[in-house]
Amino acid sequence: MMGLPMRPRLPLALGLLALGLVAGGCGAVESLKDPETATEAQAAVVEDPQVVETAAVMAEEPPAETAVETAPVETATEETAADNAGAWREIDTGVQRFAGKLDAATQAVASCQTDAAAGEDFAACQGVAFEAIAAAGDELVAIVDGAAPRTGGDCRSALDALRAATSEMSADHRTAIDITDLTGLETAYAEIAADAGAYADAAMTAAGACAG
Repeated sequence: MMGLPMRPRLPLALGLLALGLVAGGCGAVESLKDPETATEAQAAVVEDPQVVETAAVMAEEPPAETAVETAPVETATEETAADNAGAWREIDTGVQRFAGKLDAATQAVASCQTDAAAGEDFAACQGVAFEAIAAAGDELVAIVDGAAPRTGGDCRSALDALRAATSEMSADHRTAIDITDLTGLETAYAEIAADAGAYADAAMTAAGACAG
């Protein structure tokens, strides 16, 4: 985190002039109109031990102060980027596994339709597939929960969104298991389709924000 802005300081020449005017009052202003008198007045101000000491204090400013403040910020940024990339490698493995289980569940639902034509219970068959998707989503959420605390910045925000999208996907699939009427199923399918789109967008955003 950057430090607070430094309080601006007058240049040394302006600081000495200001001190001289305060010490001499209006008479000092009049005397500065004469070049010779001005030179003597300036010399007198500079030779004043108190003024010299004050000027020395004002002139002292650690040259490396800015570097000391900015260096930790650069280091923190580099460390955060490394943490983000490392966390994403773990999450990406979970994302790939989740994708495989989604594909398997999709094929299972297709098989359920074929089996239903032969007299099998389509609702029960689909329910098994939907529960498999919900469980796979729960696994991915657990992976995100384990890795996300090590991340920061846009990556952390993107992972929060990915977690929310995955959790919503799991919840809606579980809700759809017990729905048997056609109207309810149509609504559930629409919600599941929206969940899939939101999840895909969140996963792509997280990959871009975390992988670097």
